[in-house]
Amino acid sequence: MKHISFVGVSTLSKTCLSRDRGYEAAMALLKIIGDSQIGVDLDTDGVVSLSFLDGLMLEIAKKGALSQVAFKTKRSDVRDKLARIAGARSLAILDASMIAIPPRYVEEVEPVFVNDKSQLESVTC
Repeated sequence: MKHISFVGVSTLSKTCLSRDRGYEAAMALLKIIGDSQIGVDLDTDGVVSLSFLDGLMLEIAKKGALSQVAFKTKRSDVRDKLARIAGARSLAILDASMIAIPPRYVEEVEPVFVNDKSQLESVTC
């Protein structure tokens, strides 16, 4: 297997909390990727939001470079988010071993609207 250099996600973006930051991180990554393969280490002390990852994946995929990027994390919540994006967007997202993360499909649910606070007790998450 070919050696892949990894870059920390914190070097690509100040925070990992929004889709816009995900786009910015993707643009920073695309500047350094060239024709080679590169990895992104998603382990950080902060939160890595689903929106951030979605923006990151969509922009990289839009540029046709997703097959050149591997994602590494020890965090199960981040791996689950990657799997959800793979399922929702029909993307092959590669892990550190260059193996596609199995997609996870989430059933769509109807939003719950609460008219007053007394109804909150019956709403579960």
